[in-house]
Amino acid sequence: MREGWTETTIGAVTEVNPETTTGWSPDTSFRYIDLSSVSADRGIDEAGLPTVALVNAPRRARRVVRRGDVIVATVRPYLRGFAQVPTSLDGEVASTGFCVLRAVNQVVESRYIWAAVRTPEFVAHIMARATGSNYPAVRSADIASFPIILPPLAEQRRIVDLIGSVDQALTAAQDAQQQARACQLALGESSWLGTEYAALGDLGDTATGRTPSTRDSEYWIPPSVPFVTPGDLGAGLFIDNPTRQISRRGADKARLLPPATVLHVCIGATIGKVGVLRRIGTCNQQINALVGLDQTEAVFVGTVLGAPSGVSRTRSAAGQTTMPLLKKSAWVQLEIPWPERSSRLQVGGMAQALEDVAVGASVALEQIGRAHV
Repeated sequence: MREGWTETTIGAVTEVNPETTTGWSPDTSFRYIDLSSVSADRGIDEAGLPTVALVNAPRRARRVVRRGDVIVATVRPYLRGFAQVPTSLDGEVASTGFCVLRAVNQVVESRYIWAAVRTPEFVAHIMARATGSNYPAVRSADIASFPIILPPLAEQRRIVDLIGSVDQALTAAQDAQQQARACQLALGESSWLGTEYAALGDLGDTATGRTPSTRDSEYWIPPSVPFVTPGDLGAGLFIDNPTRQISRRGADKARLLPPATVLHVCIGATIGKVGVLRRIGTCNQQINALVGLDQTEAVFVGTVLGAPSGVSRTRSAAGQTTMPLLKKSAWVQLEIPWPERSSRLQVGGMAQALEDVAVGASVALEQIGRAHV
């Protein structure tokens, strides 16, 4: 171990549940932090916190928190009800369902404690000590026993500053992905304001997928051709890596579909989901396929069908039933915006560029996630 670094526990470098409302006047008002208002991903939902007087507060409203304190839910800890208390909640009150950890001054950075409790190892540690089946819970002592490596303060600060930089990069990548998807939806929605429409059946060849018999292993082994099911659609505009594959013989049985095929779910709860193939593939019988467009026009069709109005039109055409079903005979008559080619290419090109941004952000999120504590 490096010089100046020590092995210790969270409890040895923090004050555990250091302050309560004992001695407070019954008329004292505060904002109450309960278990439902906290998660490690979103922090403390300040907007939803009620302001109560101690005399009217729940019995559990007893733990006083200060800026920088780390609070850890002791009930169902797998939900990761963890947060660091912001300045705006200094002096407020949390439920006794939390364990409050207050960093010992000049020994440990509160941000370093916060980094420690966000690790998978911390969750595994406390879950291994949880008792109860319906509502597993841990004691504050279980939380305090979590072992940590404690570097000198200066090194702690460098570590948490680096983690903060990673967090900022993570947030930026998430924002970029969400904004690209939002712009994509808006782009597709705007196309529905046009006056020129065409039926899907008039735009190219159409087909309904098929699932080869699972009893015949030759249809499935060796797996080499993407086999798309509804669960593979909806994450993005393009379908690159479906979860299943079939053999080439199975693909011939199901019908091979070329790149730039538009796939559209036409049955069930996920009706309206859409995607575009970028390589040869097949699909099952819950999906209809539009074949014969070039990639940019296929992207245009996918963009308008995936827009809110496109999904709504698809569901309306299927009817309001327990199991919505848009038969192929009705699907080929489904009309979508079909402006002049130059406009289709412009929208399709923009949608593809936005997809590249969203996918790039997704790759960044994956890479940043591996670097995250």
